Amino acid sequence: MAAKKDSDGDTMTLTEQDIPRAELPKPPENCTLAILKRWLTCRGAKVSGKRNELMKRVKDFICSGLDSKNLIDPDGGINIRNKRKKLGSQEEQETTLIDFPSKEFVLGVNGTRTQISLTTLEKKDSLIDSFVVKGLVISDLDENVFIEVPALYTRPEIPVLKEDIPTQGDTDQWPHLCGVCLPEVDADIGLLVACDVPTVFDLLKVKHSQNGGPYASRKSMGWVVNGPLGRFRKGSRAASFLIKAYPEFHQMVKNFYDSGFSESSADDKPEMSQEQHRFLSGLERTIVLRDGHYEMALPLKDHIAPAPNNKPQVKQHAHSLTRKLQRNKDLYNDYKVSEANCSYLRFLWWPDGNLESSLEEYQMVVHLFGAASSPSCSNFALRKTAEDNSQYFPEAVLSMVKNKFYVDDCLTALPSVKEASQYARDLRLLLSKGGFRLAKWISTSRRVLETIPEAECAKEVKSLDLSKDDLPVERALGFKWCVETDTFGFKADIKLKPPTRQGIISIVGSVCDPLDLAAPFVLPAKRLLQDLCRVKLD
Repeated sequence: MAAKKDSDGDTMTLTEQDIPRAELPKPPENCTLAILKRWLTCRGAKVSGKRNELMKRVKDFICSGLDSKNLIDPDGGINIRNKRKKLGSQEEQETTLIDFPSKEFVLGVNGTRTQISLTTLEKKDSLIDSFVVKGLVISDLDENVFIEVPALYTRPEIPVLKEDIPTQGDTDQWPHLCGVCLPEVDADIGLLVACDVPTVFDLLKVKHSQNGGPYASRKSMGWVVNGPLGRFRKGSRAASFLIKAYPEFHQMVKNFYDSGFSESSADDKPEMSQEQHRFLSGLERTIVLRDGHYEMALPLKDHIAPAPNNKPQVKQHAHSLTRKLQRNKDLYNDYKVSEANCSYLRFLWWPDGNLESSLEEYQMVVHLFGAASSPSCSNFALRKTAEDNSQYFPEAVLSMVKNKFYVDDCLTALPSVKEASQYARDLRLLLSKGGFRLAKWISTSRRVLETIPEAECAKEVKSLDLSKDDLPVERALGFKWCVETDTFGFKADIKLKPPTRQGIISIVGSVCDPLDLAAPFVLPAKRLLQDLCRVKLD
């Protein structure tokens, strides 16, 4: 190995690769030693003791047309007969990677399933599934230099952007990089060559950095440009924000909370109180499926005393209510009792709604909707329905019943119309096994709504022509949900108040905005409140 100055005055390191090149005859009839010496792949034939071995290898490898090796060149995975271009990149890491979109290798070679451990700035010793492929050769763009790769490990993708690769336009901005040729390759980055292939990093020539610009190094496969390219030097500004984390502080807080709840350090399973245990055990003991509906006892406490007889007070309240209903006929309609009320509760009402009749005593046969225990009982019955019918429905549908219901509302999102239609059908069928009927269906997809019976759709949808009418705006868990655009919003009914601090508090507090969608409008009023409090004005 020796060094000399080239015509540009740059330092140049000479190796065996800097020998005269000559094209190999196509197809070669005979491989002579003279041809092997001139052809770059067989430069080792000059070395005494290796000629016979190299002549035999080249004859088998090239002259005989046998696929004893598969080639990957820097612009992609290829084999001798089937070339595919992919852009290559050089990194000083320990393992050479190639990206494959699937387990079906585009190279036409078989790999062995394995796992690799990757350590980055973000993660340490992260195990990743991969395939190891051996016996491959890479070449430069001109297919003059061929280097064997000891092992390739596949990855679904390589996190390197094509925009990060220097181009000829970048080098042309720097006079000291004159002579550096970076050919444009229209291909994705598919190969990351690491330092386990040291021959690729053989240094032949260096163009040193000047004026804070990049430097270029001539490797066996071509030029490599490193350093600031100056793409955004004009009119650009850079800003940084540093966050320093203290892991020991996080552990101190965790230890503080664990000291009060020692069971949380053993596992993450939610623990229940004794009252919750009694509630669930009572429902488990009394729940039964009868005539297509679940029945369960009221979750009364064991020590509760017998309730006093308050029938006289109820009668007095009913007489007072009679006078109100007779004065307001519309209010009378609002006080009608539906059949689906709550169980084990006695009440007084007029037979057939006739206010002129005497009051009679009735008893409800279902759980009262407004009772404090009703949401828990309803959720328990839903889960019981899923458990009792788990062998007939997919796990995803059962999970939806357990995790996507908020009391009697179910809100979920699915990736396709086909899945949404199937889930809607299975969910209706599953809950019907427990006596539940899902109604008021609404969806952002008209095709899904067409698969749901009209009687079970939301009232606003029933009167629509799904082929041309816009979908309505619905209320979903306190928000305004625009179904047509699938966006959330809010509607604030602002009433005028006196221009006082108390009036501003009343207006700000009247805006129901759990997700702070209205924050740009509400925050100025809150800042005004702070200023008023600071100067002590009412």
